[in-house]
Amino acid sequence: SSWGQELFVLVPPSEAEIRMLEMCTDRVQCCLSWLTEGVSRCQPYLITPPPILSRCYQELSNGMLGFNQALKLADIPFPFPYAQ
Repeated sequence: SSWGQELFVLVPPSEAEIRMLEMCTDRVQCCLSWLTEGVSRCQPYLITPPPILSRCYQELSNGMLGFNQALKLADIPFPFPYAQ
């Protein structure tokens, strides 16, 4: 890996999840909703102060914001007069 760390997959996606991702038009949003739902389901079992848990949601939101900003840059062509 170029990051110097290896990432491990704890549980691979199920066949239903793979099919859902293949049919989905916004796969990133779908994965974000799965992550958010997973954190919400684990919340009663976590011994985590609320500010730390809210920071988890905030960082997921910041990541999605960064993704959407990068997507805008990739989708909107640079104006031709400025490219000359």
